[in-house]
Amino acid sequence: MPVLGAGAFSVVALVTAALAFTSLSGAALSSIPVDLFPTDLRVMALAIYLMTGRMGTILGTVAFPALMDFGCYPPFIAISGVLIVCGAACLLLPNTTLKRME
Repeated sequence: MPVLGAGAFSVVALVTAALAFTSLSGAALSSIPVDLFPTDLRVMALAIYLMTGRMGTILGTVAFPALMDFGCYPPFIAISGVLIVCGAACLLLPNTTLKRME
């Protein structure tokens, strides 16, 4: 990556940024099912949400070494792509501010 250089500082900065954005997006996404689903379906929605998160963890654990075989950049590109898709999905959600949830 010629812009940031090849030193240890740039690698630490990229890893720190990736971990920070991953943590922030996880916290934000976990509050979405609570607002979208009515009370009687909320537990099932959260269970499915958490189950897909666990499945994603398993898939990521398997896919990360395969991506590392192609070099260091593909894992970062894959993580960035997932975060961009999650951000775009957040933009598609309805605005429920000050609306009564039934």
